[in-house]
Amino acid sequence: MSKKKIAVIVFISAFVIIVLPFVLEIAIFRNDVYSVLSNGEWGGFLGSYIGGALGGIGTLLAVYITTKETRKIQQENSTQIEDEKRRNERKERKQFADEIAKDIATYITDISNYFYACRALEQLYSKEKNMNDELYRIDCQIGEKHNALKKIKFR
Repeated sequence: MSKKKIAVIVFISAFVIIVLPFVLEIAIFRNDVYSVLSNGEWGGFLGSYIGGALGGIGTLLAVYITTKETRKIQQENSTQIEDEKRRNERKERKQFADEIAKDIATYITDISNYFYACRALEQLYSKEKNMNDELYRIDCQIGEKHNALKKIKFR
């Protein structure tokens, strides 16, 4: 409830509380109408009747304000719960994405290492083949020289 509405209600209540006794005095107690009840009895009846009515109105007003504030608090709580839920979902998605990024980085590193290891192995195989070819050539040259020396010795 706005402050303006509360101020209006307080003003009306104060006005009724101040003016009502004067109205009762003029309308009930100072008239010439014959009644079976005395002025004291009428005063007690009207006092309890008006007091009950004002108490009921006050109770209804209090229930209305309490209900309205409760709804407002529930809405705020609902909003906070939704915000927290969204934050948790965002956090879970970020963790999931971070784990995937870590796995992909590991995979790329392993693939890269494998690729360069394969290239290095191919180079080693190529060098080994070249060395074996060179050794075979040297071995052939040694064999030729050895055969040439044998021919020279046996002559």
